[in-house]
Amino acid sequence: MRLPIGDAGGPLGNMFSQECRSVNEARYSVTWKKNGKLLVAKQPSDAELAEHAQRLADWYGDEYNRYMMAGTESLHAQDVIDFWAELRAQGGQAFLLYVDGQLVGDADLRHIETDRAEFAIMIGARDTQGQGLGTLLSVLIHAFAFETLKLSAVYLTIVPHNEPGRRCYEKVGYVRDDGPLARGYAEADDDIAMRITKDALFARHPLALTEIVISRN
Repeated sequence: MRLPIGDAGGPLGNMFSQECRSVNEARYSVTWKKNGKLLVAKQPSDAELAEHAQRLADWYGDEYNRYMMAGTESLHAQDVIDFWAELRAQGGQAFLLYVDGQLVGDADLRHIETDRAEFAIMIGARDTQGQGLGTLLSVLIHAFAFETLKLSAVYLTIVPHNEPGRRCYEKVGYVRDDGPLARGYAEADDDIAMRITKDALFARHPLALTEIVISRN
C-alpha cells in the first residue's frame, strides 16, 4: 500500500544508521536494459518531482488504482510533494520509474531499519499495467535495496483483492509471511503480508545482479 507513510507497528523510521542517512543524501539512478526496453528508477531533484507531481497525483486518484491500493482520497500535486518530503525526512528512498524515457510510476523503500524496509510501487497509467513492467521495475528497486542499502529482507502488504499485485510480487521473489514482524507492516487485519530476501530475488532473476547498473545522478 502507498499512502500515508505512517508507522509499521514499532519505532520504524526512527532507527536510521549514519550509513543510511549518507545514502539518502545522494541521488541514485538504477538502470536495466531488459527485453528490448530501457528501465530506469531515478531519485529525482525537487524540480523534477514538481514537474511530475500532478501526473502522479492523477494516477494515485485513478479509481482502479485506489481500489487496488486501498486509497480513499483524491490527491493534488502538493500532496505528492509533501508525501515525498515526509518520506525523505524519515530516511526513505523514493524513485520515479521510467521505461524508454517515459514516466510510468513511482516506488519507494520506507520504514528503513538496519536490515529491513517496506516496499511500495505504483505503475500508474492503465495502458502500461499488465505488461510485466511492475515486476521488472520492482527487481530494479530491490537490487538497490540489497546491493546499496545492504538490507537482509524487504516486506510489503497488499489488500486481499489485489491479485495482479500478488502475482507480480511472487514473480519478483516474494513469499507470503504471516509472522509477527511481517504482520507488523499491515494496515488492516485482512492485509496480505509478504517478504523477500536477496537470495530469493537473485534466484528468480540471476542475470539481474550483473545486468543492473546502480549509479549516482
